[in-house]
Amino acid sequence: MSRHVNYDQYVIATALTLARRHRPVWSWQRWRRVCRCGSELPLPGETPHPHQPRALAGRGLMSTHRPIMPIWTCGGCGAPWPCRTRRHELQAEYQDAPISLALYMGSCLVAATQDMGWAPAGLLHRRFLGWLL
Repeated sequence: MSRHVNYDQYVIATALTLARRHRPVWSWQRWRRVCRCGSELPLPGETPHPHQPRALAGRGLMSTHRPIMPIWTCGGCGAPWPCRTRRHELQAEYQDAPISLALYMGSCLVAATQDMGWAPAGLLHRRFLGWLL
């Protein structure tokens, strides 16, 4: 008997599988962080991890500190997203447009609230908007 799934269920299952498979983990054998799939993570200044998109329009290389959804952890360091590094990158990127940064982080807060309904709203608010000046 085959089980049929709709497209949305397929996409969610695929995203969860990739989020579990491709994330930084500590390797006691190599004594550093490596990708869970076994690939080496890039050193600072190198090209991104093989599973990361290579370019962002007009910016060169994309940050490895992207959110891993639906758990909203950092793809670069494993900390809760936005991590300290990504916050600095976002502040530099939106230096001349702080309102746009607030709108972007507000949209991320809405998406994270939908993904992590179990998390307290105040905690998510501090995490996504509390660091904005």
